Amino acid sequence: MYGCVGLFAACALAGCGKEEEENLQYLNLSDIACTFTGEDNLPFKVTVYAYADWTAESDASWAKVGDKTAESFTITVDDNPDSAERSARISLTAGALSREITVFQMASGKGCVRFRRLDDFQNLGAMSPNGRYVGGYTAEIPSGNTWYYTPVIIDTETGERQALGGPYKEAEICWFHGTFAVSDNGEVFYQDSNTSGTMIFDLTGGHYAPEAPGGVSRVPSVQATSLGGKYWVGYVRNDSDRLYHPIKWTDGVPEWLPMPEKDFRGYDFTTGVMARGVSADGEVIYGTTWERDDSGMVYWKDGEVKYVGHDVHTITPCQLYDANWELFDWNLANGVTCTAERTNISPSGKWIAGAYKTEEERNHQIVETGDYPAFYNTETEKTTIFEDYNGYYAATVTDDGLGVIQSRYGTEGYVVDVEAKCAVGSVSQWVYDTYGIVIPDDCGIIAFSPDLTHIWGVGQRGYALGGVIPYVWYIAPPLGE
Repeated sequence: MYGCVGLFAACALAGCGKEEEENLQYLNLSDIACTFTGEDNLPFKVTVYAYADWTAESDASWAKVGDKTAESFTITVDDNPDSAERSARISLTAGALSREITVFQMASGKGCVRFRRLDDFQNLGAMSPNGRYVGGYTAEIPSGNTWYYTPVIIDTETGERQALGGPYKEAEICWFHGTFAVSDNGEVFYQDSNTSGTMIFDLTGGHYAPEAPGGVSRVPSVQATSLGGKYWVGYVRNDSDRLYHPIKWTDGVPEWLPMPEKDFRGYDFTTGVMARGVSADGEVIYGTTWERDDSGMVYWKDGEVKYVGHDVHTITPCQLYDANWELFDWNLANGVTCTAERTNISPSGKWIAGAYKTEEERNHQIVETGDYPAFYNTETEKTTIFEDYNGYYAATVTDDGLGVIQSRYGTEGYVVDVEAKCAVGSVSQWVYDTYGIVIPDDCGIIAFSPDLTHIWGVGQRGYALGGVIPYVWYIAPPLGE
């Protein structure tokens, strides 16, 4: 069963201050569509934000409105006896305002993939490479002003949700600040603000920090794992030169990865390099430089380190004004970049997704002129740039060259054929064509499992009188398959 996010508001304003507040009229919904399987469905809850009493009515006898409160109601559906998908509409009215929710139901006897939205995960989450596990954490303040965190893992094969210990008081064991990765063995790698490194929780509820290379006192950060969990990649700040260095772990044992000779602009490193993602077999790794805001992409293959998109990477000397309006020498850099994304590599390591950025010097100042989705082929060492999508970036890609590009300034995203250099369709349209279910238009795909049976993504949920908050979601096969 699935819920689609939407937010609408209508306002009639008169005067200002208290009078304006009293005349504000709105009818906002947490969801504007939902999809049910053909049979054995649970109720779906919709939250309503309304300035006055409201009503909800279905135009089909099989889709029912129930459990109505002042702030919500549920949708329940009868089993579908037909061999075709069907739909209904639920109309809501509050005063002069009205909204609709579209209800889709698949045919009975037909397995339907599951779309699950995880609104309660804090700072998003992560999916294991094979799609078996989804991990994250929840946060609550049961009393006083102290936060408590519970690490959580979900088995997508069974739908079982399991706490990996806790709830833990803030800064106890781990100060949860994000979820980096989940292994196929059920290990969840959390960002720990106590150490600026990683704390790993497993299915037994045990927890431990990753091993650091010899001579390093800090706790490393694990960013991603290979298929099967044999290899991890990440980074740590080295005590000797105080630079961040990339690391690869094999069965938990760390080794340094080589650094490029120069940074993205051709200068000596002052901050370092971080490994971010890894192929299914651990043979290809990518990462980013962390010098200023350059975020140039690098990759490791066959024992060598190169810049992603080195075929389009250019460095051009120029002069810029400093804060005192005095000229100084600087290097402009065009090339492929990314930030902290950890799923930009295809399973075999053939493709790496990123953004091709260009800049110019104008009147002795830097002007960014391009920000395009880009896909680099590690076999041919050639970059494919989607010049028609300025303001977009490439988020992930499959071995067959099925890529996802996402807008930086909105929720719009597309699935593209990299080799043909064309869009296949919007993310929601591609999911409907491929899996037969409707998902929100604002959903973006973060990662695919190698066989495309599982998808991990992010969306935006509307609330109250405006604004959005992000949530994560996944698609998985029907239970029992």
